[in-house]
Amino acid sequence: MTSCLDFTSKYSEPVSPGLYAHNPEYFSSFKPRIHKDSQQSSDASIQCQIDVLGKENLGALMGILNTHGDLTALSYPFCPPDRLALAAYLTELVFIHDDADYRENIHTRKFESDSEARDQALKVGNYAPEWVNEARNKQVIAKVMYNVTKMDEKRGRKFFKAWESWKLAEKDYADVEAQRCESLEKYLTMCYDMRGCRWGLALARFVCELDLTEEEEAKVLPLTQIAMQIMTLHNDYYSWEKENAFYYASEEKRPVSNAVALYMKLYSIPIERAKAEVKAKAIETEQRYLLAKKEFLKDEANPPLATLRWLEMLEHLITGHMLWCLSCPRYYEKPNNRYLDYYRLRSEQGYTFADDCTRLGSFTSSQIGFDGDSPASSSHIWNRTTGANGYQRGHCHDKNGIITLSLFCTGGLRARFRHF
Repeated sequence: MTSCLDFTSKYSEPVSPGLYAHNPEYFSSFKPRIHKDSQQSSDASIQCQIDVLGKENLGALMGILNTHGDLTALSYPFCPPDRLALAAYLTELVFIHDDADYRENIHTRKFESDSEARDQALKVGNYAPEWVNEARNKQVIAKVMYNVTKMDEKRGRKFFKAWESWKLAEKDYADVEAQRCESLEKYLTMCYDMRGCRWGLALARFVCELDLTEEEEAKVLPLTQIAMQIMTLHNDYYSWEKENAFYYASEEKRPVSNAVALYMKLYSIPIERAKAEVKAKAIETEQRYLLAKKEFLKDEANPPLATLRWLEMLEHLITGHMLWCLSCPRYYEKPNNRYLDYYRLRSEQGYTFADDCTRLGSFTSSQIGFDGDSPASSSHIWNRTTGANGYQRGHCHDKNGIITLSLFCTGGLRARFRHF
């Protein structure tokens, strides 16, 4: 039987302690690992930006790329190589959508061209400019939906459902509900239910091909919730400056949903003290997780391997995300465009990125393929029509039946599947 250690070590290696051990901003007891094929995930991140934004706008929005390893390679070191490029491409796409709020900003055009407010908005990601290609965006979404469900239909459906639920809840409820929270506990519960926690877990299930039984799921749920609380606190701690800038760039029209802002409001304390409180709470919550895990393993004399893998997966999500947050250009302004830097480096090494990868059955130019044909191949019928209410529908007919994909024209995601 495969051991729990083999689950991760097969595809990854430890991150050098020199990158985090003496950094006071790394305050987790977990030790990060990085995928052995991390270059593949970074290549997929670049390709996603090219496909959505075009080479001429590479790095206009900051996603998962980072000097010490991209978010996918650090958070999913257990990912089988045949899913890594797809996972990175997906995560980059989600981050682009998170920043370019199509449904609101493409139509409202809040900022005048070449204005200082527009420039600031671009930096913090709340303005979708003219160079965001709507047609390409729809092609990218259709492509990833096709390939995810083709590779793993059950987990793929759960992933897209979680993505859609997250974005709808965030748009309609999460920001408003965050302002009503009267305690950190209520805020963290709201984040688990309405923010990106369930999406992240759904992607992790897909990436590592891991499912728990209903009984196993119920037993491990308290630990899962604590782990997501840790990640939420980490996310809010590191992203505070970006979210605060976002608030002011939106002319104070979009509320800040962040634990730092909550501490400031509840206790009337300045920013730096509020950040210190969030950091302390994150450390305290991680210790609570470790104690709860110890008790869980004590009570479970012979826990299933899937459960042990699930806990290990949670811990890698925590530590990978934290290490990425330490220096990612998404949260910290850098003198150079890291996306352009990486693109030029890979080009000098002889790697060629496709000008448009949306009609290929791959996610890193022509290097990473999938079994079977792509949506654009001749053995499938891939019809595209634009219907009423701004939907584009793509019908992919294959031996398994019909998958119907419904996408908002303005970039918001809605996934509907029909199988016959």
